[in-house]
Amino acid sequence: MKHYGYPGHYCLSHKCRFHLCTSVCKGKYLVSTVGDLWVKDRDGELKRQAIGIDGFFETMVFRTGKICDNPGCGCGMPLAVGDCLDMARYQTAGEAQAGHEKFCRKWTRWG
Repeated sequence: MKHYGYPGHYCLSHKCRFHLCTSVCKGKYLVSTVGDLWVKDRDGELKRQAIGIDGFFETMVFRTGKICDNPGCGCGMPLAVGDCLDMARYQTAGEAQAGHEKFCRKWTRWG
């Protein structure tokens, strides 16, 4: 397993306060968990927003593609490619942390 400091999926991940990203199975799969999304409402106030319809956090698993080669970045993180292979949503950060670890173990065994 290799851990990264950036989120691996979700178009609004830059507004999420929680993210975990781990490559597993010799880099074949990327397990990405994001959540605690805060966006401004029409009045300019920050409001917590659900991801999807049933949770504030989510984990998704993807196959990996090429490694980030941006010289200004240096993260070395593989890019998520294709459709989501597995996913779950959660209500709390604790559930999301436990779920991320569970998916990492599950997808390590698949390889």
